[in-house]
Amino acid sequence: MKKLLCCILILCLILSVFGCSAQSTTSQNETSSVDEVAPTTEASTDENEAGSEQFSIGISVPVLTNPYWQTWTDWAIKACEQLGIEYTVVDGNNDDTTQLSQVESLVASGIDAMLLVPGSTATGEALIQLCEDADVPVLCSGRSPGFNPPDWNGDNYIGIILLDHVERGYRVAKGLYDNGARTFVALGGPNGASNAEDRQKGLYQFVEEHDDVTLLQELRDCEVREHGVTNTENFLSTYPGPGFDAIWCYNDDVAMGAVETLTNYGYNGKVQVGGVDLNTDAIEAIIAGDMAYSNAANAYSIPMLSIVLIYDYLNGIPLEDPVVVAEFTEVTHSNAQEYYDEYIVNTPEIDCAYYCRSLNPDATWETTLSLK
Repeated sequence: MKKLLCCILILCLILSVFGCSAQSTTSQNETSSVDEVAPTTEASTDENEAGSEQFSIGISVPVLTNPYWQTWTDWAIKACEQLGIEYTVVDGNNDDTTQLSQVESLVASGIDAMLLVPGSTATGEALIQLCEDADVPVLCSGRSPGFNPPDWNGDNYIGIILLDHVERGYRVAKGLYDNGARTFVALGGPNGASNAEDRQKGLYQFVEEHDDVTLLQELRDCEVREHGVTNTENFLSTYPGPGFDAIWCYNDDVAMGAVETLTNYGYNGKVQVGGVDLNTDAIEAIIAGDMAYSNAANAYSIPMLSIVLIYDYLNGIPLEDPVVVAEFTEVTHSNAQEYYDEYIVNTPEIDCAYYCRSLNPDATWETTLSLK
């Protein structure tokens, strides 16, 4: 009996020793695991700061049936693809309610940032507020919501890229005037769109400054080619002869509608037509002598710069100035072929990484802005 008890005690002692050893081994593995994870997490953070994290953005444009916005969107997509950004493009189809609904859905989907071209100033505040409420950084491009970031009471309206649309509208009128036109009709843009309102201001400013210029009539809410066709037919009916020698147009697609109608009536080249955007067909019409003038930023400048600024912001590098005013180029018959050869036939190769301060260690704010 004593031998049996002794064996039992020895067995219990052995089991106890093995149990303590197993518990000690588990504790060492857990500690080792934590020690190994910490450097991995730190390295991952460094990589993200270098721009390796994949981001997703929403791109909201007012109307993709306008060739300008289609081209603009294509260049924005190229920039996203170069930088490894996931993107979703939505087309507001010239309807404020549609754009509001689309932006609401985008921010609810969990995107990291929004690139927004507001359809009109009427819904500008509501569009920015949707992004603010969802804590989604938003950069406006090409059109204004009606106010700039410094005027916004919030944290997520990070920047805006604009052209001087008053000056652009003024320069269209001057281009027609320099070509000998003195009696104008005008095809204005959508009511409430910031760029349309500003271009109209430029037109009216030019007319007021020139006593020898007459503006017979302006028709608004023109956006696409069919509007140019229909309204030019109306002008030719109202002022037969024709009783005008120039058509000032809100954009190039509308201008091409005007050129189409003038050609059908045998007036192409006799009535001067000016527009905005530097669409390919408009440049070709200027070369052919069917159109007199257009202006725009280079097709890639603003959309690519917009993506670069958003990408840097998401990588912890904010805009040094939240209001960026881009430059624009003027094209007339004298330089249309040169512009066509340089920017249409030989499309520039743009490396967006070069302009990113988060990817190019030598890049400065001035480097980034040189893309505009």
